[in-house]
Order: sequence, then structure tokens, then C-alpha cells
Amino acid sequence: MREILVSPVPRTQVAIGKILGGTTVATMQGMLMLVFVPFVGVSLSVGILVRLVPAILLVAFTLSSIGLLFASRLKSAEGFQAVVQVIVFPMLFLSGAFFPLNGMPAWMNALVKINPLTYGVDLFKKIVLDVGSMSPQLRQAFGLDFSVLGRTVTVYDDIILIGGLAVAFVLLATASFKRIK
Repeated sequence: MREILVSPVPRTQVAIGKILGGTTVATMQGMLMLVFVPFVGVSLSVGILVRLVPAILLVAFTLSSIGLLFASRLKSAEGFQAVVQVIVFPMLFLSGAFFPLNGMPAWMNALVKINPLTYGVDLFKKIVLDVGSMSPQLRQAFGLDFSVLGRTVTVYDDIILIGGLAVAFVLLATASFKRIK
């Protein structure tokens, strides 16, 4: 990284390049995981994949920009690994990826609602499971009606929120990256 930072390339471009590199790696890892989807009894059609791949890209871009923001504020790689352990894993556990989001205590529910990864997982579930075609009773039984402030979050809400967070975190990360000495 030191060699890159002393080059004549503007730091904004370096930051965007790091985010795009992280996005590429995360997208490839996410797509590799799709190989295992049939083993859990879910079938993926071409239509689902056409909607899922851009969603994976958007979430990967957002999370990469969050990662660069944290990385730009730390002095060592070890510090970044600690941040991953302390921040990313709770984000993952509070996203609905492993556990249903209904029936949580109020304080935990508040954390779920401000967790950016929650909206990414919700988007993935809605695309893969085609939640729009399910009956309300089935969606309720599986906890697929994620709501914020009494309003059920739609696919479009997820996309707008994740996209807005991507823009915000890219701006914050590039501004923070410019200050690295």
C-alpha cells in the first residue's frame, strides 16, 4: 500500500480502485456460493440469476466501501482484522442471514434496522425465494416480511437504501483515504 500511496495517481482513484477490487472479489465469492444453492433445495432460474447478480454487486460494493472507510482510519493490518471481528461478524449475525428477524428483543431489533447488511440479506431473500409470489401467511410464517417503522420493506426500498449507503460510504471512504499520510 505504501508503494501505491507514493505514486502520482490521485488518492481518490486509488480508493475507488480498492473498492472495485474488493467488490470484484466479493462478487466472485458470492457467485461461487450459488453452486451450493441446489443442495439446500432452492432452484435458481436464469431470471433469478439475472436479478441476483446485480444485487450481489451492489451489496459487495457497499460493504467494500464500508471496509475501506474502516481500513483508512486504522494504522495496521492487525487493527483492521480486529475491526472485522468486532464489527462485521455482529453485522452478519444481526442481518437475518442465519436467524429469523422476528421475536428479537427491542434493543436487538433496533440494531437490525440500522444494519446495512440486513437490507442486503433481505434483498437476496426476496429475489431468490420470489417472496412477491408467496401468500402473506407463508411470508409471515418464514419471517420474510421485514418492516421498518410499520412499513414492509420492498425490493425497491432495499435497492434504494443500499445504493444510498454505497454512495455515502464511498464519499466518506475516499475523503478519509485522502487524509492518509
